[in-house]
Amino acid sequence: MKKLKIVLGCLLVVSFLLAACAPAATAPAAPAASSEKAAPAAPVKSEPVAAPAKSEPAAAPAKSAAPAAAPAKAGNFDALYEAAKKEGEVVWHSAVGPEVFTDLLNTFQKRFPGVKVTSYSLTAPQLPPRIITEQQAGRVSTDVGTGGMSTSVPLLERDLLVPVDYASFGVDQKRIVLDSKAVIARDMPFGVIYNTQQVAAADVPQKWEDLLNPKFTGRIGMQTMGTGFEGVVEGKVWDVAKLTAFLKQFKSQKIMATDRTENIIQKVASGELLIGLVVLTVVAEEKAKGAPLGLAPLGPELVQPQEVFVIKGGPHPNAGKLFAAWLGTAEATPGWTAANWGPLNPCTGPLVIDKFFCEYKDYKYVHEDTLEQSKQTTDIRKIVADTLGLTAQ
Repeated sequence: MKKLKIVLGCLLVVSFLLAACAPAATAPAAPAASSEKAAPAAPVKSEPVAAPAKSEPAAAPAKSAAPAAAPAKAGNFDALYEAAKKEGEVVWHSAVGPEVFTDLLNTFQKRFPGVKVTSYSLTAPQLPPRIITEQQAGRVSTDVGTGGMSTSVPLLERDLLVPVDYASFGVDQKRIVLDSKAVIARDMPFGVIYNTQQVAAADVPQKWEDLLNPKFTGRIGMQTMGTGFEGVVEGKVWDVAKLTAFLKQFKSQKIMATDRTENIIQKVASGELLIGLVVLTVVAEEKAKGAPLGLAPLGPELVQPQEVFVIKGGPHPNAGKLFAAWLGTAEATPGWTAANWGPLNPCTGPLVIDKFFCEYKDYKYVHEDTLEQSKQTTDIRKIVADTLGLTAQ
């Protein structure tokens, strides 16, 4: 018995010593840091393109780089596309003929088969009354509209624009305006043009008063909405009183008025008119084809951004959001460029209008950036149209 106790005691001692000498247990390793990068922050909205200084040889604006739209976010589009396919169509008011946007629309149709784009043309000022009347009747016919802020304001004031989280679809923050209720599609510059073959160099207007030249009587064209004189007031060259006094004299020039700037440009190019107060985008295209068109060095002129926006109560709400959001992405940029639509970058950008301004480095302009400016633009146009008694001819 005594020997057994001794043996057991020895075994206990050995066991204790073995346990003491065993290696310590290893703590669980911390999980490896994720290799997935956080999504980049949305770019900060930058100041709009500044007008080129008259003395600068390059005439490029301070913010000359075009806003680079982010790639479309497929996941966000996928869910909306499924809903849009059930609607089957989106109705787009494009402000100009749909043939201008052939490349753009073809790209959209390939990207989203089963969603047909029905596009119709109507001058931008005609859109708000139409939408307001339809909304009151409970039958809005348009899903997506196009126009400047002056077009958006009447709809915005009546809460007829749909907010869309455009940034979540990859639209650059610099292009998102009106509290995410619109996306900028292009800059639209205005100017005074002349026929280079029929207007002598000595007669090319150098200041606004030169438009009173008797040689131009009956041969000046402008749009019935009264565009052309916004910049001279918004650029603080004239006040409203001086503009009104000038217009009373200008009325004696027997202005030919029409709804569309394209008609004026064609008449100036043909020589039927000598002078035109017009949108310069089409002028650049026609001049590139050889039309005898020149830009008079008046100013400052207005550059007005044009936007696309989703209209509340439209017949295809999901397709409307899909189309408007896609129009702001990088996928749509080649189509916009083919239509000569995009941000204005004189001499440095890819558009025909950008190259046009290489020849006219002294072009001075004010950029419409705020709702207050937009309302001023609308007021000035009304003064012009009313004072001149403009009606379509």
